[in-house]
Amino acid sequence: MAFVALCIGSIYGLDQDISNQSDDSKPIDLTKNPIENPSSGDLEPSDLTKDPMKEALEFIWNQANYRTGFWPRQEVSAAILGVLSDVADVDGLKEGVQINVHGKLLKTAEQQNNQSRIVAQNIERLHLDFFLKLKEHKDDLTKIPTDYLIQFAYVLGMTCQHDPKKYFGYNLLEELHRRARKALEEAEYLEFEPPIPQFPALVSVLCHLKDFRIINELETQEKVVMSLLHPSIEDYAGDKFVEFGVERASMNIMAAKCLYKRSEVFGKNKTSEGNLVLNRILLDNSRYLNSVQEEDGGFGTFHKTALALHAQRLTPIQCCLNKTAEYSTFREKAAIEWLVDAQDKENGGFGSSITFTSLAILSLAPNGQFADLQNIESINCEKTWANKMDQKGIVVQISDQAFSKLTFIQRLEAKVGQNLKMLLDDYAKANPKIINIEGKVIEDRFYEIESINGLGEYSDDTLFGWTIYKVFKNGTKEKINDLRSEEIEDLGDVYLLEFK
Repeated sequence: MAFVALCIGSIYGLDQDISNQSDDSKPIDLTKNPIENPSSGDLEPSDLTKDPMKEALEFIWNQANYRTGFWPRQEVSAAILGVLSDVADVDGLKEGVQINVHGKLLKTAEQQNNQSRIVAQNIERLHLDFFLKLKEHKDDLTKIPTDYLIQFAYVLGMTCQHDPKKYFGYNLLEELHRRARKALEEAEYLEFEPPIPQFPALVSVLCHLKDFRIINELETQEKVVMSLLHPSIEDYAGDKFVEFGVERASMNIMAAKCLYKRSEVFGKNKTSEGNLVLNRILLDNSRYLNSVQEEDGGFGTFHKTALALHAQRLTPIQCCLNKTAEYSTFREKAAIEWLVDAQDKENGGFGSSITFTSLAILSLAPNGQFADLQNIESINCEKTWANKMDQKGIVVQISDQAFSKLTFIQRLEAKVGQNLKMLLDDYAKANPKIINIEGKVIEDRFYEIESINGLGEYSDDTLFGWTIYKVFKNGTKEKINDLRSEEIEDLGDVYLLEFK
């Protein structure tokens, strides 16, 4: 692959402290041996971060209205991201879980359930906000700001509350992928000036939500890798005035780590070429951050410092083992002290801002292999999407639009994956006084409903008949041609059996 050859060729030309296979650039299995970065072995907050993290979490929970449980509308996404490690595990939001550490009760199951409910009901507020945003942009999804869409899709995916691929008829991942490709195309047109600053965040969110097309597609692989190597350590080492330099380098690290763990392009093999490419991305960006860290431990602003600290503590490989090399050391303790010094000692927040406080929590949280942040990265919602797992089952509407103009609603207990015809047959058999469905297979091509509760039995079939639709949450509907082949995909969908 062209992008692999290009980047590996560059690795061999690096300074001795990076290219020597005895140092940090040695290919390692990052999923089993993350301790190349000292802080990535932490399973619990250190003495330096424990109390600030606890107080910051309390600040965010305290910002929820005590009557409604809602966070301020403008900061709902940020609040959820801040408390995510406190309420989520590999299956989404925790429920009925008592939290104990070393035999000490930290949180009762009731407290955990209450916090999970607060997050879930704030997701409903996010839905409203999304459609208000959509209305503001005249129902054009492509006009919604990229920063907003990245955060929104990530929150949906990480809480397992709604599949962003099937969001009320909108495929948010398709739109994010389109924007990532467009960013690469525009950068290529500009003789490969770096893409928009949000590009590494686009790669990262797509990766976390298991959409790897941008890195798997041959025509974009090399461009993605080159983008994640900006700002170049050779050209910009020590340059504190690179536009969005710290932000880009930090997000590059986050994207590269996710790709290392998840994408099939990069094997788990220690010596795989893909891993060498990602080692290069991780090392170069880590070294660039080292080069612009200031004497006081910070990176100039709270936002930059929090991002850089999070990235440097998150990365499995930190530059560099050879401490005689220039820019080889990240002064983590100094960066943590700089950040903690910005905390409000009265309320535990950072600048009385939920957004900044959430960012601080991510930066101070332990990043060990089994720590909460790593569990969040392993979230798999495919079998637990809340919008697909409504325990009340599916809605079936039986509508007579020919004569009575009446519609009756039945709610059938169902599970994702069940066959719709079998479900209706079983329901009719169990409830013969409620519903009777008659039909037949037409030339072994499709199943046709002839009558429901007698309606259609005596009608002229050239004028009237039953049609079946799947009605999506956005109000659009899709005709089902053969009831036998229809499987339940989302318990939030409605099935309309219409006589007309």
